[in-house]
Amino acid sequence: MKLNFFSLEQDFSFSEEIVFSNDYFQKYNTATSSQIGNHFSDKISPLAATAIILGKLLDKFDIPIGLFHTGQNVSAFNFIYPSIKLDLLFSISRSTIKNNAKFVTFDFQLMHDQKLLISGNTNVTARLENGS
Repeated sequence: MKLNFFSLEQDFSFSEEIVFSNDYFQKYNTATSSQIGNHFSDKISPLAATAIILGKLLDKFDIPIGLFHTGQNVSAFNFIYPSIKLDLLFSISRSTIKNNAKFVTFDFQLMHDQKLLISGNTNVTARLENGS
């Protein structure tokens, strides 16, 4: 069951395992017309990984009409390899209502054996339903 975006609060968090497939590099390059050389084909780029990470987040709640992505920060610390079980952690560091809109900042971390691979946050906002 998907969560209601407007009910998300700062105590919301979840974690799950994620595994990038061996052909994800090629699929990402094709989909984005990326010019990344084949010498990196055994690694997943941080940008490519972030696309999947944010997709996992969006799968957790019903996306309200008019949701805006207002910013994002990503820091990469280590290589990401396919076919390895990774831990994906999400939490909310900000959930506020201001001027009839909900503002939420989601923090995320991608880890392997307690080693940080990627961390970041993404900011979204949406007008409150029915002006409530």
